Amino acid sequence: GLAIKAKSPFAKTIVVENSNSYCGYIPTKEAFAPCSDLYESSLCFHSCLVPEAGEILQEEALQIMQKLIKQ
Repeated sequence: GLAIKAKSPFAKTIVVENSNSYCGYIPTKEAFAPCSDLYESSLCFHSCLVPEAGEILQEEALQIMQKLIKQ
């Protein structure tokens, strides 16, 4: 969420999570590393997502925002 807010083309951006049909917690790519000491690493065990899922969602969100700002 912080990366989306930092790169958002809007003056104010709010990232909403766990809404509608959410897929659960999305760990960072770094947390999936075998030697990760990040607190998120324990959450990766239960994630059914690929390690790049967070980056993919971030890029998609930013592309949608770019389209919206051009309208």
